[in-house]
Formats: sequence, structure tokens, C-alpha cells
Amino acid sequence: MPHMSPVGVQEDKDVDTAVLLGESTADVAALAASEKVSREQEQLEKLFSLIRAGKYREVEELLLGPDLLVDIDYPDAAGNTMLLVAVQNGNKRIAKLCLRRGAALNKQNLSGNGALHFAFAYGKTELAQYLMDKGA
Repeated sequence: MPHMSPVGVQEDKDVDTAVLLGESTADVAALAASEKVSREQEQLEKLFSLIRAGKYREVEELLLGPDLLVDIDYPDAAGNTMLLVAVQNGNKRIAKLCLRRGAALNKQNLSGNGALHFAFAYGKTELAQYLMDKGA
């Protein structure tokens, strides 16, 4: 049976229906996984961009909303988490939000740098003190 285009196929489509339409269960599962990864990556990039711009309200809405797809410690390609990006940009309020959402305080990026390192490296002494008070 020829493979049919997944146009209009929703992620939550019933597998039996997909098979009836000529799509293998493996194709449907692969498509769903690919779409999920793409949406996760898109949301992560959006969050990192908002964090860099200091958009607290928008970051908070995404982190507290029902549509959050990524873990608070989900890293970018360099291993930076949302907390690390917030500290790199000197945004204590967003850093505190990340910690309230369960961010790992001492997680390091691929270069071995953590939040406390970045706070001191970028001259954010008040933020560094806050991090130390929290156990960094």
C-alpha cells in the first residue's frame, strides 16, 4: 500500500485510524516524535530569547502555563539552561523564577560553567550572593 501524506494528521490521532488510512504505526509514531521534538526546540528557543530580553511576564506565563513542553533544566546546544541564561544576562528575577520552578542550582554547561561562575564572571555580585545564599 502506498504511503499517504501525513498532512492534517494530528499527534493524538488514533493509531488504528492511521493504519486504515495507509500509514504504518511506525510512521505515525515517528511523525509524532519528530513534531514533538520540533515544538520542544521551538519553545526552548523562544524561552531563551525571552530570558535574554528580560521579558519576565512572558517567561513566567510559559513556565507556569499548561503548554510547557520542556523541562526547566533542558539545555541548549552549549549545555546552558534557562537559569544559566538568566544569570548570564544578570536577570535575578528570572533566575529566581527558574529556581522556584525547580531549576538545578549547580548544573553546569558543557564548558563546566555554572550559575555562580557566570554571576561572578559578569560582575553580578548581588546575584552571586543570592545564589550562594541558596546553596551554590
